[in-house]
Amino acid sequence: METPSNPLMTVVDVPALAEIAHARGALLVVDNTFATPYLQQPLALGADIVVHSTTKYIGGHSDVVGGAVVLGSDDAAADLAEKVAFQQFAVGAVSGPLDAYLTTRGLKTLGVRMDRHCSNAQAVAEHLVGHPGVERVLYPGLPDHPGHELATRQMSGYGAWSPSSWPAGSPRRGRSPRPPGCSCSPSLWAASSP
Repeated sequence: METPSNPLMTVVDVPALAEIAHARGALLVVDNTFATPYLQQPLALGADIVVHSTTKYIGGHSDVVGGAVVLGSDDAAADLAEKVAFQQFAVGAVSGPLDAYLTTRGLKTLGVRMDRHCSNAQAVAEHLVGHPGVERVLYPGLPDHPGHELATRQMSGYGAWSPSSWPAGSPRRGRSPRPPGCSCSPSLWAASSP
């Protein structure tokens, strides 16, 4: 499961889901792409596997495509790590040297970028709440968001995305706000977006 989710920013209780999954002998896999490891650490919250799209916030510069599978360091994870390693070997799902370098470069500035993303998203969300043409703003940093308290408990920041919806009949209905000059980008509005 993805938390916070795209596009509605639904925040899921990772410890509660881990307890339910483990009671039934299942693994909990968390897609942490929107939160990044900087804002949320699902393994510490009870998840067994964490996946990230390194194309987005981790890479951060719109110049790499990739993903990561992260496992814990306990004995149970060791068996799972062997299975994942076999799949990597058999299928070839590994980054090339340049992609690995670009992802590592992005990790070096992840904290600084996420801090700025979060403060900007909070400001945009607060501005849009007061906009007469905006029907609702879905951002966990807003106190009236249904996941606000949960996000406060399990995340160190609320993320960088604040989708909004416009009233019926609006030419913007069904479209997310975009910064001027930006179009959809694999890195979520990276500076180099066209």
